[in-house]
Amino acid sequence: MGKFSKLLLTLLLVFSFAPAGHTQTIYEFQYKFDPPMDATVYHVFFVTYDDGSGFVRVRYDDPVSMDPVVIEIGIREHYIETSPGVTDSTKLYYDAGNQVIIAGGTQVHYKTPVFRSQQNPLTKTFDPNQVVYDEGHGKWVNGTMQNMHVLSTNDLTREFILQYYTEGEDFYTNLFGDHGRGLTKEEKDTKLILLVVANINDPVIGASCMLDRDTMVQTFKDLTDFMGIKLVTKTIFGKDYNKENVVSAIRDFIQPSSKDIVVFYYSGHGFRTSDDKSVYPRIDLRPKNDNTYVVNSLGIEDVFKQIDAKGARLNLVISDCCNTIPGANLCTGRAIIRSRSIEPSWTLNNCRALFLDPQRKSILITAADQNQRACSDNRYGGFFSIFFRKAMINYVTNLKANVNWFKIIQDAKEATKYQAEHVYCDAVSRTLAAQVPNSMVIIKAK
Repeated sequence: MGKFSKLLLTLLLVFSFAPAGHTQTIYEFQYKFDPPMDATVYHVFFVTYDDGSGFVRVRYDDPVSMDPVVIEIGIREHYIETSPGVTDSTKLYYDAGNQVIIAGGTQVHYKTPVFRSQQNPLTKTFDPNQVVYDEGHGKWVNGTMQNMHVLSTNDLTREFILQYYTEGEDFYTNLFGDHGRGLTKEEKDTKLILLVVANINDPVIGASCMLDRDTMVQTFKDLTDFMGIKLVTKTIFGKDYNKENVVSAIRDFIQPSSKDIVVFYYSGHGFRTSDDKSVYPRIDLRPKNDNTYVVNSLGIEDVFKQIDAKGARLNLVISDCCNTIPGANLCTGRAIIRSRSIEPSWTLNNCRALFLDPQRKSILITAADQNQRACSDNRYGGFFSIFFRKAMINYVTNLKANVNWFKIIQDAKEATKYQAEHVYCDAVSRTLAAQVPNSMVIIKAK
């Protein structure tokens, strides 16, 4: 079974809970090229996620042997440039990645095409509308797409799925089989301690920080409600936003047992000085805009070490802020959020694998590497926060074998990096943002 199919699988498992919003769109269509190039009709199961990733399964009959062939291809969306440095936000193309032959033997010679999409003005989804093949030397051959259908979960019947999967594949058996046992009594006694700090007072990024605060709190509420464990939340913002309150909350509010989970999340300004040894930023906790940023800051790595020492089962320390000199130009732009057609369902097994794993771990992840700025969008929030949440939710709905924090971090990094590359930090010089999240994972004895 291809790894990209596994990513879709538990998004579609029928469970009693699904978070608000749509995270993927699923299509089926056929395409072909005109003879003499290729007279084969290709049937496509096409899946895109709102973080820009996806996969396709293609089935067809080999034109020589007439044996059935099934191929799975990973895809990632890219903007179409209409001129150097200028993109059309209503059009996308999908770059093919890893290709796996599922059925048909090793002698299959599949000509991997490029799929293109156009934004639907009514649904705002990016619907595939063109298929082309690169023959080399700048020559592109256009194919014909037909019988396009946007699929819902009701369309994913056994009969339909068996056109692209076999009963022995994990995708099929998990879609129509057992979804896992409930939590044990000991697991139900777990508590998730969430401390959120957001600089909503800032005149430039305050609206973005407010969105980050609200969506992060709601995300962990949804997760704990689904798992059936207790959530204890404290938020620091507005008139309470200062270093003293944050230090106090880390010391007194975060008091986990060895089986609990701790999440510290920060959204606001960040910086570094020339003397800083850590590659991670300081978080700016000034209650007002003055020159006391060094005194009124905390190193996020120091916060991480303090929380790690408290001994929880899982520690997540997350900061969405810049990591460069104070006063650098801010990078605000538009985070392209895809509208999708499927409401995902979650699986308890994957929540357990991420949040209740007996293997103890502490994770620090920050929005930008040293000397980089973090991009934000006042309509949706910080770019990194957006894509970290989306990646985490995608893997809550993934197969157990593929669920781990390393994959979540990597997906969040890739999506954030790509989105930031299309934002100008300086409109005059047209300098594009460079933002690559940085992370640290500490694995401990059980």
